[in-house]
Order: sequence, then structure tokens, then C-alpha cells
Amino acid sequence: MKITYLDHSGFAVECGDTLLVFDEYNPKPAQGKSGLAGGVVTEADVRAHAHSALLLSHSHSDHYCKEVLTLPFESTVLSPDFPKRLSGTRLAEGESASLPGLAVRAFGSTDMGVSYLADLPGARIFHAGDYNLWHWEDESTEEEIREATEWFEKILATLAPFAGTIDLAFFPLDPRMGKPAARNAFWKSCARKYSSRCTARAMLPCLKTLSESTRTASVR
Repeated sequence: MKITYLDHSGFAVECGDTLLVFDEYNPKPAQGKSGLAGGVVTEADVRAHAHSALLLSHSHSDHYCKEVLTLPFESTVLSPDFPKRLSGTRLAEGESASLPGLAVRAFGSTDMGVSYLADLPGARIFHAGDYNLWHWEDESTEEEIREATEWFEKILATLAPFAGTIDLAFFPLDPRMGKPAARNAFWKSCARKYSSRCTARAMLPCLKTLSESTRTASVR
């Protein structure tokens, strides 16, 4: 399984003859590069795979772009908040769909839209979209933190039946949250919550600051 970072929360996953693309929003490739090597999915990348699917967790402008919607994906999965004029399979929390080469189930989010669990032959992948334990260490009140934690854990409990079966999980990491020391403690705590309940073989953060040297990775 080959993973390519596409910027922000965007990732491409190549598994066997299937290409999955999650939340691609930046259509501009890295300087001097093209295609997946430059962090952008092209028509050639899509056509190089027997099966392909675009999964967009929600309609915030940093989670999709109009260019990616023009590519010839075999399947497109959208959250219900996308404009009705866009074609694709719409999944709300708790809904699922069987598509060519994969099955997809939608889980909740603590922001707009949904998170996704995608089943491929030999691999199970979770993409959180903007689902996480959002609060601001320097600003949030204890009550706001308590409410955010309850909301986060309520959704996380729905993932519990899949604990130990997830091969790869993508979850958001936002550098704007709090002072560095508090932020580090927060993400350690959040990762423990994910890993103890989801038990994924590999977990990758979604953030703006990944370098080009970390654009690709493999999970076996």
C-alpha cells in the first residue's frame, strides 16, 4: 500500500489495483514535479488503476477543489453538505455503500460533514476528515472542553466495533491550537484516544506542515 500526501488533509492511497483519494484541495503541484510526485492527482493517475474513488469528507474549501471533481474517478463519495448539483454517492453518518473495488461507511464528525471507513481487498482505511477533539487550550472554558470531549468520544464509540481491524488511519492535527507545550500534550492524549479505540496498524496526521521529503510512504 503506497500513500502520497497531497497537502492539508489530502492523501492518495494506492492499494493493489485501486486508487483512493481523500480530501484533495490543492491543484498546484510542487515546483518542477507533476502528478502524484508533485502531490496532485492527474487524469493519468486515475486511469492507471482498475478502480478509483474520490472521497470528500465535507465541503470546506480546504478539503476539496473543483479541479479534482473533473477527474474521471470510477466512484465519488460526498458528504450531504455538498451542493446538490454535484454528482456522486452521498453518505450521511451511519450510512454505507458498496462501490466497485471497495465498500465505504460514513461515521460522524465534530465539524462539518463525516469521516470515512473504506474497505478494500486486504486493507481497511479510516480518514477522519475534520473529526477530532477540537478545543483551544488557551481559550476554551472547562465546560467547552467537557462538551467537546463528550462529542468526540460519542463518535469514537461507534468505531469501537472495528477496533483492531483498521490498517491505516488519517487524523487531523492543527498547529493553531494553543501553546506548543499544551498542543503537544493535547495531541498525545488525542492519539491515545484514537489508538486505544481504533487500534490502527499505522496512523498518519493530516497537517499543512509535512515536508516534501515525507510526501510518500508505504504500509505493508
